[in-house]
Amino acid sequence: MSTIANQLVKRHEGNWKWAMGHLTTVKVTGEMTGGYFALEEKLIAPLPLKGSPLHIHEREDETFYVIEGKLVFEVEGQQIEVNAGDCLWAPRGQRHMYWNPGPEPARILVFVTPAGFERFFDEMGRPAESLTLPPTPTAPPDLNKVITTAAKYGVTIFPPQKQS
Repeated sequence: MSTIANQLVKRHEGNWKWAMGHLTTVKVTGEMTGGYFALEEKLIAPLPLKGSPLHIHEREDETFYVIEGKLVFEVEGQQIEVNAGDCLWAPRGQRHMYWNPGPEPARILVFVTPAGFERFFDEMGRPAESLTLPPTPTAPPDLNKVITTAAKYGVTIFPPQKQS
């Protein structure tokens, strides 16, 4: 039986990872909820870095709540601006991506239902040294590694289209 004390995750607690150009802090894991959901807090760098590539989740729904800043989401080809205080639900099976148009970092909460996808960031990321954005990458992420790792979690990543 758990107690209230071990259900509390304080402000600077959680599993911090630098991955995909932003800071992801997993606040509530699937192990904590019996697989029902996971909760992530993200600090997302402004452009030119993207928040996420275009992708589809086969297994889980995502709910995004913007705490600070704003994001632009593309959901099934439609762009939607999501500002601080706004919430967007992206059900499984919908092609979506998001980015921070800047100029400041954005901070969001992401509810993932059911849990499981939070482990993607354990594989793709590295432990964050602080609760800040990661250092600016010197090279683009390994797209093949992103695609292969995401597939293990039931997520299809769509490579960026080349501009002609």
